[in-house]
Amino acid sequence: KKIAKMSKKGLAMPTPFWLQNELRNFTSDIISDAESTNRGFLNFDYIKQIQKEHIDGKEDNTRKITCLISFFLWQKYYQ
Repeated sequence: KKIAKMSKKGLAMPTPFWLQNELRNFTSDIISDAESTNRGFLNFDYIKQIQKEHIDGKEDNTRKITCLISFFLWQKYYQ
């Protein structure tokens, strides 16, 4: 009865960990593909820097990286 009456709780996804590990190569590939399409439009030195900082555990750039991945995939499929 106690469990049934509990309030809802969110599910935290381990996205920061995935970006450092399982999705590391996927993210690098997406960024590399997008670099050729967006030359002069975005600062890819900065994008690679935030990815490296995240992988090295210096900064949690999950939100920035996932937004960029979403934009690059959207751009790839709808360009």
